[in-house]
Amino acid sequence: MQLRHSLLACLLAGTTVSAQAQEIIITASKVEASREETGSAVSIIDAEHLENNQITLVTEALREVPGLAVSRTGGIGSTTQIRIRGAEANQTLVLIDGVEVNDNSTVAEFNFADLLSLDIERVEVLRGAQSAIWGSDAVGG
Repeated sequence: MQLRHSLLACLLAGTTVSAQAQEIIITASKVEASREETGSAVSIIDAEHLENNQITLVTEALREVPGLAVSRTGGIGSTTQIRIRGAEANQTLVLIDGVEVNDNSTVAEFNFADLLSLDIERVEVLRGAQSAIWGSDAVGG
């Protein structure tokens, strides 16, 4: 299954926003697995939820996930961070289509400011201790 414009954010907190998606990529080997086979708590926000709720920025959808703190330094387009249960923003690993997008040139965090929900198939939130699988950037989630 090819994921088009999906976002995998390894996060520690959240609940299922939509149970529509059957298969997700969350294993260290990047092999598809069903939720029931993973043994990890996973939340999914799918394109249908984004469209039905007229959500334009991914951060608007992430505000619905319990345990996540979304902070923006100003208006739309300003630096936007995601914090999980008090962890720093640079302790959250963010992958888009399986590619790490954390900015290692500065503070190793991802700026969610310009991430629009257009063409996003789904947002996957993986909770639990994931640093052993995904590396030190996933200490917070």
